[in-house]
Parts: sequence; structure tokens; C-alpha cells
Amino acid sequence: MLLHAEGEIVFAVPAGATRFWGGFGIREGAYSGSGHTAGVRFYLDGAWTSGRRKRLWSRYLDPVGREGDRGTQRLNVALSADPPARLILHTAPGLADDNRWDWSYVAALRFDAPGSR
Repeated sequence: MLLHAEGEIVFAVPAGATRFWGGFGIREGAYSGSGHTAGVRFYLDGAWTSGRRKRLWSRYLDPVGREGDRGTQRLNVALSADPPARLILHTAPGLADDNRWDWSYVAALRFDAPGSR
């Protein structure tokens, strides 16, 4: 799913969830040919019913400057024994704060829980 920076998806955390994982990246045309992305920042925050909010994971992709940031990357975050009620996956423009080429996406996002699969 295309999640152009600046974008956000909110997930309700299912009871018993132990892990959140999937793929993310920047579409190839944003950094190849005439594409000039300045990169995309990806964040995953947890939000508890108490109002507490905590950054659980973050990653900055710069596919123009780092070949290893090209293609689909993997997100794999363990959830604590006191998991948040919601997860917020947020994309933001890169360091230049220019989102014209920030064709970011997420793929196959899912929760793991005991007995799932």
C-alpha cells in the first residue's frame, strides 16, 4: 500500500499480540532515472489507553545515497508484556523536508500472537 510521506496508519493491537512485522520501502522510480527522493523517515509508535506514547522503532531510508536502502526492507518489532492498545506507523519526509519524490510504501503488515499462523 502506498503510504506517501507524510502519512499515517493506526492499528488496534489484538489481544495476545507478541510481535508486529512486515515490509516497507520507497518505490524504485523515486530514486532511479529522474527520481530524486531526499529519503523517507519511518516511525512506529505505541499508544496506551493511559495516554502514554512511546517510539518503538524508527528507520531513515536514503536509497539515492545508500544502495542497501533500495527495495523492500523488513520491520520486526517485539511487543512488551504490557503491549500498547494501538500502533501508529508514520512516514515523514527525509532530511531536506521535501516530499515530492517520497513514494513510500508498506507491505504485508501483520501481528503475531500465540496460536496464530
